[in-house]
Amino acid sequence: MFAKALHRMSNSLGDRLLDRTARVLTEHRTPVLLVIAAITVLLALQIPKIQIDPAPENLISSFEGRAQRIDAQFRAAFGDSGRVLVVLVKGGNVLSTPALQFQHDLARHFQHHPAISRVEGLTVMSLPRRIPVVRPDQPLNLDQLEAQENESPEDAFDPAVYQALLDLTEYDPEHFPGGIDELGPALQDELHTDPIVEGARVQPEAGAQIEQALQGAPLLVRRIISRDHRVAAVALFVKDIPAREMPAVVRDLERFIAAHRPPPGVEARIAGLPYLRATMVQQMRKDQVVLVPLTVLVCAFLMYLSMRWWPGVILPLAAVVICAVWTIGGMALFGEPLNVLNNLIPPLLIIIGISEAIHVVERYREELVRTGDRLEAGRLTVATMAAACFLTTLTTAVGFAALLVSKTVMLRHFGFTSAVGVMLSYVVTMTFVPPILTWMKAPPPAQEKKRGRWLDALIVRITVAIVRHPIAALTATFSFVILCFVAKQRLVIDHALLDQFNPTDPVYVSTRIMESELDGIRPLEVMFVAREPDAFDSAATLERVRHIEEWARRHDGVITATSYVDVLNQSMLLLSGDHAVGTKPFANDHVVKSLRELMSQRTPNPLNNWLTSDHHTMRMQIKLRDIGSSATLRFLTELEQESARELRGSHIRPEFSGEAYTGSRGQTQVIGDLWGSLTMAIIMIFLQVSMLFRSVRLGMLCIPPNLVPLAGTVAYMVVRGIPLNTATVIIFSISIGLADYGTIHVLSRFQEETRRGLNSTAAIIRSARGTGRAVIVANITLMLGFGVLRLSNFRPVQHFGELIAVTVLGCLIATLFMQPALLKLWGLSREERERLKNAPAK
Repeated sequence: MFAKALHRMSNSLGDRLLDRTARVLTEHRTPVLLVIAAITVLLALQIPKIQIDPAPENLISSFEGRAQRIDAQFRAAFGDSGRVLVVLVKGGNVLSTPALQFQHDLARHFQHHPAISRVEGLTVMSLPRRIPVVRPDQPLNLDQLEAQENESPEDAFDPAVYQALLDLTEYDPEHFPGGIDELGPALQDELHTDPIVEGARVQPEAGAQIEQALQGAPLLVRRIISRDHRVAAVALFVKDIPAREMPAVVRDLERFIAAHRPPPGVEARIAGLPYLRATMVQQMRKDQVVLVPLTVLVCAFLMYLSMRWWPGVILPLAAVVICAVWTIGGMALFGEPLNVLNNLIPPLLIIIGISEAIHVVERYREELVRTGDRLEAGRLTVATMAAACFLTTLTTAVGFAALLVSKTVMLRHFGFTSAVGVMLSYVVTMTFVPPILTWMKAPPPAQEKKRGRWLDALIVRITVAIVRHPIAALTATFSFVILCFVAKQRLVIDHALLDQFNPTDPVYVSTRIMESELDGIRPLEVMFVAREPDAFDSAATLERVRHIEEWARRHDGVITATSYVDVLNQSMLLLSGDHAVGTKPFANDHVVKSLRELMSQRTPNPLNNWLTSDHHTMRMQIKLRDIGSSATLRFLTELEQESARELRGSHIRPEFSGEAYTGSRGQTQVIGDLWGSLTMAIIMIFLQVSMLFRSVRLGMLCIPPNLVPLAGTVAYMVVRGIPLNTATVIIFSISIGLADYGTIHVLSRFQEETRRGLNSTAAIIRSARGTGRAVIVANITLMLGFGVLRLSNFRPVQHFGELIAVTVLGCLIATLFMQPALLKLWGLSREERERLKNAPAK
């Protein structure tokens, strides 16, 4: 008894609160609308301040605190290998004088750019080389002989260099049979470490000199120039600037190339991760300019076809535009940037907000026909729709907010911002649309009677058929779900960097050239960390690292692998002239120490990029093709196992960083977060529906219609070959909320009709007749509105729009065909059935 009394009291309080809110909104329309206008203007002024951040670092999962620390340690020790802008110079022979002149002008110009720390190119970088000295045939005079006799290598070199050379020749007589007396004078006469091109002009002989120097610098092949000399790169190392400033650097580069055309037969393309990210920024801006207006136009067209009443079209559009302004302005105000995910929020809010507003307008027109009084129709619309719309909006917000359990930064921010935006949409819809509707001239009564008769009749016929055969309808539905879950086994989970671009996009083309001719753009960084400072002076240790490196090079996805060992090998090649040293172990530890000492004396020290100053950490860089996160993770697992085998017992541990590592690990976590967010969303929606309708049974009836669209979307992804990745994974959390739109409106109307005394069959048919048209129009609007996203510049966004449209179609089917069957079988308890059987209809 107490529980029933409490139930009746809570119902009464809720009804009084809704009625009071409805009266305030309709009787005090002007102050309410002035407040909305003031907030809109203030937040609109914030929109120009919004930042755009395309960087993928936000995909690094926060649970991987160790991974983040390692990434920070790598950057502190060796810099950020992902901040390299590359200009690809492609032609018949990039060592020709005109092609070299273009590279030289570009390099010299950007050496002084404030955002560039250094520039590497064939004409400006240090190219250590030995140029043989041609001895004169005539005999030396006495003065020359005396000078030569008095000359000593010890006098010609810095003491540290001389000692290193002495040790090298003493401990590796195989490569230096003549000792220091032969090597010292040869190096003094023949060794050059300066750039080949001096000044602003490239001399005709520069190409031949660079080609000769490359023979002693094999590490530059596929790094700065292709093997066939048809592609060269000018690498611009960007300083640690904010991501929002990167597009300006790219624009400077584009302007330079446009103003300084390459010579005939030569083309210049921009590549590299900074270019890819800057292009994403540009395309995000294009998306906003195109997608938002087009979404509005599509939704307006559909609403006019359905309503044939301009106020019913214009007011929902105005409401969603206000909501979008509030959300984007709020993002700017609180410093939340736009990125590749929350770039979807404006069109998302427009589509979802219009769908909700359609239900409000349809209910207003229904009440207007019944009462004939616009103020009363507005009050009744708010009183009857506020709770149902609140719940549908809240369930959608919960679908987004479920992403807060994700360990991925970008998904958490997207989920929170979307959830707030959706709730703002509810506030704007309920406080803006009904009050203004009461000022609008009502549509003619004849038009109202004729409008949508055929659709209402079709909905009623479908509902009657389902109610007569509920078991058959549910059996067919669950059979379909089972088939979909069988198909799920073939779903591909993968993500590639270039998935975001079409094959004709300049970014895509440039990246493929980088992969086929040079070393690509995806670095996997391996840091070998030792306990002892002299561990990497050990020839045996370096041989182990060489084995790991050679193993990596044999992998299909690896383009190049370079390490500290290769740098020492190249120095050995330069000193000895023996091209076979790259495949031979170092003779002993003294040779390694000598080579390190020799390299350390150069300015700048080339070892700084490969060995820390305390000698505790050594670097290996593996450049990977864009083979996708799944293949990358398999390679990483095998690399970890190979490293563990080679380094067993050495007290050296490998640590991993770089874009290829962080991007692939982050992708894995995104997929793992899906199941947690879905579970959280289902639980929260069940609790909300149960609380609103005060019925656990009705809460349970909301769950099956949610699962059917998800199962159908999975099967569609398998058929279309669309992988599950960062962009598509959020569809499932969103779909959980969207699926409840029709279900909750039907349940709300069903409960309203049963309170009037109708039995379950009559209540289901009345619910279908009252809400069916709005459900169909809203879902078709959602489908075509999201279909606009197919015009995006991003392939993931295109897939997102396509898959959401498919999901919404599944929601519509579940609402029309599954929900009536569930309500027929379990919509009323046994007590309610008995009560309605004995009570007269109201």
